Amino acid sequence: MPKKRTPNYNKPNASYAIAKSPYNKYIIKGNGEECYANFTKNGKLYNTTCLSLTNSKGIKILCTKHKSVCKTEHELVSRVSSNNSNYFTTEKGTNFRVKYNKHGAILKSKSFTIYLGKDCDVSSPEFGTGTWRDGRELGFSIYFKNKEIVFPRQQILIRNNAKCM
Repeated sequence: MPKKRTPNYNKPNASYAIAKSPYNKYIIKGNGEECYANFTKNGKLYNTTCLSLTNSKGIKILCTKHKSVCKTEHELVSRVSSNNSNYFTTEKGTNFRVKYNKHGAILKSKSFTIYLGKDCDVSSPEFGTGTWRDGRELGFSIYFKNKEIVFPRQQILIRNNAKCM
């Protein structure tokens, strides 16, 4: 019988295997409380000690016991699977890869391309032109004439973005 591996619960974003099935673990900590969520490699929630809620838009949210810290499932899956700042996930679950350049950044999803400029300007073949705003730890948002795209609790690393607040 194969030996079971014991997960390391002291390490955030630890990867481990249970019965030969790979899982990623994410720990939500804040205000003296914590919970964890295990996701399969394909991004499905396997189990959790967190409160599981759904908001009015149908977005699944995981919170610590007293709701002092909450994260969307998409946000956790994005952080667990990429584990770096080269990927962002919208509040609706669309994943974007980011590439930085001297003009700002290029965000690409399977269906969309968005160019973010250092002067808070935005351009997209699919949505036209617009602006973007950085809310620091609250995340950043992109505004087009008829569309708003929100990246909650994620920070874009564009120089001079202090003026885009």
